[in-house]
Amino acid sequence: MTTCSRLEKCPFYRNQLIIDMGVGDFLKKEFCLSGNHANCARLLVASTVGSEYVDDTLFPNNIEKANQIIAKVKQGKK
Repeated sequence: MTTCSRLEKCPFYRNQLIIDMGVGDFLKKEFCLSGNHANCARLLVASTVGSEYVDDTLFPNNIEKANQIIAKVKQGKK
């Protein structure tokens, strides 16, 4: 198993976002620590359009919102 390369910088992983700890712990295990980080919505946005577009409301499991952010950025909207 590999961990996400962005662990040290990720506000989600570092508990800097308001999250329910039970849910947060589950999502950290599922996306950050299990090797499943390639499916992380936060990583997807950061690697596609830049980490400045990853907002604090984007959770790792919210691929739909990630795709919306990416589409807006690519259309020239912030």
